[in-house]
Amino acid sequence: MDKKRLFFIGGVFVTAIIAAFSYLLAKLPYLSVVGQLVIAIMIGMLLKTLISVPISLNSGISFSNKRLLKMGIILLGAKLNIVDIYEGGWFLSLSTLTNILIAFVAVIFFAKLLKVDKTLSLLTACGTAICGAAAVVAIAVQIKAQDEKTATSIAVVALLGTFFTILYTSLFPLLPLSKTEYGLFAGGTLHEIAHVIAASIPFGQEAVEAALIAKLSRVLMLVPIAFIVGLFFNKNKEISHCTTITFPWFIIGFLIMSILNTFGLFTEETKSYLQTIAYLLISMAMGALGLQVRIETLIKKGKSAFFACLFGSLVLSIAGFFIVFWTH
Repeated sequence: MDKKRLFFIGGVFVTAIIAAFSYLLAKLPYLSVVGQLVIAIMIGMLLKTLISVPISLNSGISFSNKRLLKMGIILLGAKLNIVDIYEGGWFLSLSTLTNILIAFVAVIFFAKLLKVDKTLSLLTACGTAICGAAAVVAIAVQIKAQDEKTATSIAVVALLGTFFTILYTSLFPLLPLSKTEYGLFAGGTLHEIAHVIAASIPFGQEAVEAALIAKLSRVLMLVPIAFIVGLFFNKNKEISHCTTITFPWFIIGFLIMSILNTFGLFTEETKSYLQTIAYLLISMAMGALGLQVRIETLIKKGKSAFFACLFGSLVLSIAGFFIVFWTH
């Protein structure tokens, strides 16, 4: 075996080790709310900051970052059942679109006030509005975002998502919402699926089911939004120097997998298996992403994005609460 191939395998192996550690750490009580994907990127950044990763491993690391990421996103579609979302009725569809629009506009607005980089503000807005890290990386592929900006956005969204998860669980006894209504509120406004589960599971299965349906309805919107963002972003030469528009085949793959699941072609065991593989692949990609970003860079470039996301998330939470409260 030649050295080039050996180094390639070595780079992929490093990201696999990071993914394995992130999986184990995510099982711990206080880290489960953060989620496997975010832990993977933080491990990668920690390694990048503390040790010098050999340049020879870059080809394998890049493969994990780009190719395995897309494969993982495709497999995530196996979790989505379109019928469940359809049965949620007009309220779920309308509230989902409203929440996404409010979050997106609010984060972009505050990001502009705080003079956040346009690419970073777009990634953070999509992560807040749709489904956290998965949305950030999907949009990042479409607009060919720099790794540092992608990692910064993921870290900001994850940190604030965790904060709001703790806030929601603390406030539930004070909120004039039933368990189902609270689930719809949490699923409609929290950032990651891990956040949604963590915020709803203390209040029973009724809250969890409502929260997941609301959240998955937002995840479904990743398909059209990723395509539209890629189309318009890459047409704007002031923001991107791309001359061609990348068609999001991996997003189409995500949709196909969700359709197959909707028709009942996957058993529960198969879906669980596919989800495990999906998170493994995306964790490898997140680890690879972290290996290209130093923690000091994240702190330096992430301050303004953090506050833009904080204010935008507050607006989303308040709006999401009143949408559920007034319509139930």
